[in-house]
Amino acid sequence: AWKILGLYSKSSLLRLLGCGLFLFFPPMLWRINTPAGGHSALVGQFLILWALYLILRSTQHKRTILWVSLLSISVLTHFYLFAIVSLLWIADLANHRFIQRDISTKHALQEILLAFICTLFLAWQAGYFAVSASSANEFGFGLYRMNLLSIFNPRNNYADSNWSYLLPALPEPSSLYLSSNTRLSEGSHEGFNYLGLGVIGLIPFAVFGAVKQFSFCKRQLSEHFFLFACLLMLWIFALSNNVSIGALNFHYEIPAQLMPLLSIFRCSGRMFWPVFYSIIFIQIVIVVRAYPAKIARLILGICCLMQLVDTSAGWMALETRLQQNSKITPTNLFINPFWSSAAKHYRSIRVEPLVNGQFQARWEHLAPFAAKNHLGTNAVYLARIDQTKLNNANSAFETHLLTGELNQRSLYVLDDSKILPVLLNV
Repeated sequence: AWKILGLYSKSSLLRLLGCGLFLFFPPMLWRINTPAGGHSALVGQFLILWALYLILRSTQHKRTILWVSLLSISVLTHFYLFAIVSLLWIADLANHRFIQRDISTKHALQEILLAFICTLFLAWQAGYFAVSASSANEFGFGLYRMNLLSIFNPRNNYADSNWSYLLPALPEPSSLYLSSNTRLSEGSHEGFNYLGLGVIGLIPFAVFGAVKQFSFCKRQLSEHFFLFACLLMLWIFALSNNVSIGALNFHYEIPAQLMPLLSIFRCSGRMFWPVFYSIIFIQIVIVVRAYPAKIARLILGICCLMQLVDTSAGWMALETRLQQNSKITPTNLFINPFWSSAAKHYRSIRVEPLVNGQFQARWEHLAPFAAKNHLGTNAVYLARIDQTKLNNANSAFETHLLTGELNQRSLYVLDDSKILPVLLNV
């Protein structure tokens, strides 16, 4: 954020105040310690800002190596962040090829080829292709979406938190999702995109400044046409096919052939994040350009203070929870001397039978033990699994159990239901 703002202002104070608006960003902060866990990688939203910086900088020096590096880091961080960064990269490439015309077709194709090879290789190494396309799409597209009024709604129903002292929680639609027992309001946490009172307070100043800076705004829109088109499409995707305005909801059908692809990104509300960051950035730039330096500092200072104080309704409770959690001593299930000797004897520790993700018994204890002792393990938590492979693995274990042909270099940790079959057959 500091580097992005530095493209338009050399004032350290203005940049610092602007960074305050970026930093106190509720959709990012609540991910630090979500009650359900497993979402910490989504805090890495600096990757989105990095992409915006590469788009907005004046020079294209080392663009290929910088974009490929960013895409590579993104694909190793989180698939949603990689998808967002990839779309921003494609928009930037299109702008430079077709509008600014400072990149040749040959250079563009070389960049695409290098990015494709690097990200494909890293995705393979990270295990993306262990999950089939049919297993990657899951229930929830149209449920975990953004409400059009989310930017003004400080309520996050999933974390049971309110991120504003002044603004009231806004209603959510009570209709059912796909004729199921799940109400649309139950998925609204993924579309939690509250701007904060400081960013909201900046809007009238930015609108007035935009009128004064109309030619500048028009020029930026034409120079970055594909970027703005990309942001608009991401916003539409974030709304999904259940377009909600407060408690009202309008549903439109999507071709059945497209649903498996769209369901890979079932939490479509997350796709609004680059639009959110762009809203903050555009407002700051307009204020810096449209007003005298003293007035701009005063406006940003007041809005930054409002943002900090207003969002403290959410992040102070988060801080308290983090402090409480830090005092909890993790349960050690491996006190018995058996475990230290077993770690030296076996090559892997396996939990059987396998179940889906966070429902796998004791995976959060077994996985660190395996990592500490350099053992292979299947005790893991994955956002997406291949159900067919999981069923095949369980069937293979059942067969080996009946024949007594278990792997002698593996230590098996069994569910209680498997104790009797083991005693009978091994």
